[in-house]
Amino acid sequence: MSKLTHYADKTIEYLFYALFFFVPLLLWPKTSEVFEFNKMLLVYVITILISAAWVVKWIEAKKITIRRTPLDLPIAIFLTSQILSTIFSIDTHTSLWGYYSRFHGGLISTIAYLLLYYALVTNFTRDKVSFAIYSIISSAALVALYGILEHFGIDKHLWVQDVASRVFSTIGQPNWLSAYLVALLPLPIFLAVEARDNNHRLLWALLALLFAITIIFTKSQSGLAATGLILAAVALYFVGRKFKFVYLFILPFILLATILKWDFVVKINPFGVPNLAALVKADGTNRVGGSDSMIIRQVVWQGARKLGAKNPLFGTGLETFGYTYFTVRPALHNLLSEWEFLYNKAHNEYLNFLANTGFVGLIAYLLLIGWTLVWWAQIGGAISRGLLFGYLSILITNYFGFSVVPVALFFFLFPALVFTLSKSKERYISLNFSINPYLGFLILIPLTLYLLAIPYRQWRADIAYNTGRQYLTLSAYKQSLNSLTKAVSISPNEPLFLAQLAEGQAITAAAVAAQLDSLPATLPADATPSALQAGAGADLVASGQKLLAELQAGALANSDKAVNLNPQHTNLYKSKAKVELYLATIDPRYNRQALKTLEELAALSPTDAKVVYNLGLISDQLGETKKAQEYYRLAVNLKPDYDAAQAMLKE
Repeated sequence: MSKLTHYADKTIEYLFYALFFFVPLLLWPKTSEVFEFNKMLLVYVITILISAAWVVKWIEAKKITIRRTPLDLPIAIFLTSQILSTIFSIDTHTSLWGYYSRFHGGLISTIAYLLLYYALVTNFTRDKVSFAIYSIISSAALVALYGILEHFGIDKHLWVQDVASRVFSTIGQPNWLSAYLVALLPLPIFLAVEARDNNHRLLWALLALLFAITIIFTKSQSGLAATGLILAAVALYFVGRKFKFVYLFILPFILLATILKWDFVVKINPFGVPNLAALVKADGTNRVGGSDSMIIRQVVWQGARKLGAKNPLFGTGLETFGYTYFTVRPALHNLLSEWEFLYNKAHNEYLNFLANTGFVGLIAYLLLIGWTLVWWAQIGGAISRGLLFGYLSILITNYFGFSVVPVALFFFLFPALVFTLSKSKERYISLNFSINPYLGFLILIPLTLYLLAIPYRQWRADIAYNTGRQYLTLSAYKQSLNSLTKAVSISPNEPLFLAQLAEGQAITAAAVAAQLDSLPATLPADATPSALQAGAGADLVASGQKLLAELQAGALANSDKAVNLNPQHTNLYKSKAKVELYLATIDPRYNRQALKTLEELAALSPTDAKVVYNLGLISDQLGETKKAQEYYRLAVNLKPDYDAAQAMLKE
C-alpha cells in the first residue's frame, strides 16, 4: 500500500467517525432552519470529501473498486425509482434538493446516503466498525444528556417552545429526538447482555437508561409507542432463545391488549377509517387544546392516498407533498385545530413515498426494507442484533412521522456497518482505467472544490435570507433589503428568497409612500410650495418617488418570478397576494391584482377556507358586496365553525 492510499484510507475512516459524531450534534442559530439544514449540509460536505479520498485510491490503483453487497439489487431499484420520480416531478428543483425547510429527502440527499453506504462497505474493515459504534453512541449520549438538562430548564430562555416540557435537544423536535434515540436504544441493551464483565455491563445498562429517560422527556406518542414495542420485541427475543414456546403464552396477552385498544388500532389504519367525519366532529366537540394527533394524521393520510391514486406510477415528484396536498386536501381539515398549517410531509413515510413517488417508488422502498430484513436476520452478534432492532424502530417511527437526517443516516448505514462486520465473502466490481496520476489529481482537486462550494453557497444564502427576514420584523428596511438581495444574488433561482425579497420591497414601498405623504409636515413652517420645487425639499421628494417606483417594480417582478419558478407552491401565491395588498395601500388598483392571485390560489387549493374568506374581504374592498357574500358563504360551508366568516355574513 502506498503512502497516498494509506492517507486516503485514514481520511475516509476519520471522516466517517466525524459524520457519526457531529451530525446529530450540529445546529446553527443564524440559519432559517436551525437543525436539519445544517445537518444536511454537513452530510453533503463529508460525502464530497469521502468520495474525493475514495477517488484518490482509484487514481493511485488505476482501478475503480466498489464492494458488492447483498442489497445491491434493491438499492439499484430504489435509486431508479427516485430518479424516475424526479424526472417526472412537477418541480424538479424541489425533487433534487428537497422541500425548503426540510431539505432532506430529495434525490441529492438519497445519492449522498448511497455513496456513504458503498464508501463504508468498500473502505471499512471489521476493526474500524467498533470505533464507528463508539462515535455513534458517544454522540447520542451527549444528545440525551443535553435533553435531560433541557427538561430541567438549562436553555428554556432560548426557545419559543416549552422545551422543558417536551425536550428536543440538538435534534430539533421531540418526535425526531425520540425516533433518533429509539433507534439506538436496543444497541446498549444487547451489548449489556453480551458483556463479559460487570463494569461494561453496568456502563451499557446506564447508557440504555439515559436514552430511555430522555425518550420519556420528549413525551412523543410515536416515540414512546415505538420504545414499548421494541423493548417488548427485545424481551421476546431473549426469552425466546431459552424458551422456544414462549410466544404461545404471550400471544393471548398481545391479542387482549389489541382488543382493549381497538380504537387506537382503527386510528392508525393506513387505508383509512370509515367514520373519519364522525371522529373529526367528536374531536371538535370534546377538544381541549389541540386536535387528536392521530385524527389529524388520518385526514392528512386521506389526502396522501388520493394523491397516490391520481399519480399511481411515479407520483408528483420527490418532496412535493407540500404543494400537491392542497389540491386534494379534505374539507375535514378545516375542522381541525391545525387547519391553517402547511403540511409538507404526509406524517407517514410510506404514504409520503406513495404520494411523491407513486406505487413504483413505494414498492421499491418496501422491497429495499424487506430485502434488508431477510438478509439481516441471518447475521448474528450483539452489535448486529442491536442495530437490527434499532432499524425496526425506524420502520415504526416512520409510520407515524417521517425520517430526518440523523435517522436517515441510520437507515442506510446501519446495514453497511453490519455487512462490514459480517464474514461475507469479499466480492468487488472492478473497472480498470489508465490515467496519468497528475492529470487525475489536476481534475479531482478543482472538481472537489467546486462541489464543496455548492453547500457553502447554500449556507451563505440561507443566512442572508434569514437575516433579511429578521431585519424586516424590526422594520430595519435597508438592512433587510440588503440581506435579501444578497441571498437572491447567491441563489437566484430559489423561489422562497425571491418571494421574501418581494415582500420586503412591498413593505418598504408602503413605508416610503407613507413618509412621502407626511413630508410637507416635517419641513420648516415657513416652507412654501414654491420653495419645495427647488432645493432640498424637491430633491427629497424626487428621490423618494424614484425609490418608490423602483421598490414597486422590484416587488412585482420578484413575486411574479417566484411564482413562475414554482407555480405549484401555494405559499408563493399567498406571498404574491400579500405583496399586492401592501402595494394597494399606495395604489388601490393592486387590490384587483390581489383578487386575481387569490383566485388562482383557490383553484390550486379549493378547500382552503381562509383563502376563500380573504377573497371575500378583498371583494368587499372593491365594492363587490354580493360577490363577497358568496365567498363568505362558501368559507362557512367549508368550515362551519369559521367565526370570522360567519360574522361577515351577519352584516
